[in-house]
Amino acid sequence: MEKTRNRTILIYLGCLLLVLGRTALAAPETIMEFGVFTDVHNGLTNYQSRYCTQGTNKLADIVAVFNASNLPMAVVLGDLVDAYEYANGVHDDVYQSLEDINAVYQTYTGARHYVMGNHDIGLLTKAEYLEITHSNPHYSFDTNGLHFIVLDTQYNADDTNAEAGNFLWNELYMSTAEMTWLQADLQASSLMPTYIFTHVNLNGSGGESLVNAPSVRNILENNGNVQAVFQGHRHSGSYTFINGIHYKGFQAVVENGYPTNAYAIVSIIDDGTIVINGFGTQEDEQFVCSAFPSVIEATAGNGGTIEPIDNVYVEANADTNFMIMATDYFRIVQVLVDGTNKGPIAGYTFSNVVSGHTIHADFAENLAANSTPHWWLAEMNPSWTNDFDGAETNDADEDGMLTWQEYIAGTHPTNKESVFKVLDVEFQDGSTRLSWLSSSNRIYEVFRSTNLQEVWPEASVTNNMASDPSGTNTWTENETNERGFYRLRVTKP
Repeated sequence: MEKTRNRTILIYLGCLLLVLGRTALAAPETIMEFGVFTDVHNGLTNYQSRYCTQGTNKLADIVAVFNASNLPMAVVLGDLVDAYEYANGVHDDVYQSLEDINAVYQTYTGARHYVMGNHDIGLLTKAEYLEITHSNPHYSFDTNGLHFIVLDTQYNADDTNAEAGNFLWNELYMSTAEMTWLQADLQASSLMPTYIFTHVNLNGSGGESLVNAPSVRNILENNGNVQAVFQGHRHSGSYTFINGIHYKGFQAVVENGYPTNAYAIVSIIDDGTIVINGFGTQEDEQFVCSAFPSVIEATAGNGGTIEPIDNVYVEANADTNFMIMATDYFRIVQVLVDGTNKGPIAGYTFSNVVSGHTIHADFAENLAANSTPHWWLAEMNPSWTNDFDGAETNDADEDGMLTWQEYIAGTHPTNKESVFKVLDVEFQDGSTRLSWLSSSNRIYEVFRSTNLQEVWPEASVTNNMASDPSGTNTWTENETNERGFYRLRVTKP
């Protein structure tokens, strides 16, 4: 489908509105792209300015563009179907219309997200809508370091579900329980840039906005990490900037006859900018949002930890500290900051953070004189922690092997029944098969000699054999028609 766009770009910077020519603005780097459409109103009857009977054709065109653009996700901002002003509609017709339009949406190959609209439940129950769309009424998800929230704005003043016609379209609410959930979800998302999807608008109070929209906005504003609210419901579209948050309403698909359409591809840029590429009657727009928090990726190897760990979000120009701690019997070897070795430091501070960073800590085992790990000696006998070097040269179980040798062999140094030996030798059809107990992270070699009076060959008859996950290694020598003697060697890499 050939792309058709409005030839005006609107750039919103706070409350300042600039109108520029058609030349597109270059973006540094796109973090996320997704498709948006709203108010398809698929149905059996056209009325007023609504071309409901053309919904499947329009959505098929939208999905084709989204698929061709390889978008990872798309969201419908409500009203997939039309309830024909509720009183005039027929339940089974609306149910079938929802199944038909959802079947088209299901041809989209990315992740599909659904916002419930007032027409969606004008004659249906919420349960019926959710059953057909396989969606949830409200939820959140993270992707590419961004946090997204899908809202359910279909409630009555008494917190009952607005469904099956028992509501007024211009007197809708967010429930008390969902508002509590929203506040907790925003707090849990820390400093992640957050984007809201809703059908009923949040930028007013009543009418096309929730009656309790001011209370919802208060939750969003107090959190401080909400960048934008994407809205449906108002067919002409809209834009408002309130207390640091962009409220963008998208134009309805149902308005204007086919093939005229209205939808968008939204791009989120790494500097926080939101770019809306409009199709059909949907205009191109660009919002300059507050600067994203920087992400510091903190990781640690085995033997210790770094606090905080994983993706750490830092507000622009702020400082943040990291503590590096080795576990018992380990030590810090190095700390890499953006790939540069800072040595075995126990802490590091990023100051005046304005971009992303990485920090990684490596640790190593503390070793006794013969390279036996302290942690292993402590595990074998806690009293050995008083003298690690002395403990590793003892033969506690008097089996002829010193403690450090038992560590290499993978045997227990206080149990004389735990020995390194060949378990079984089998001879069959001219072949010899050896088996022995093995320990993880060990290398095994088999040596063969035909005469014990001669020096054992320096080269083994095996390549280096790694430990078998089963705990038993086997080796077979084929066509051994002469007498042979075998010796087994174990080493620790």
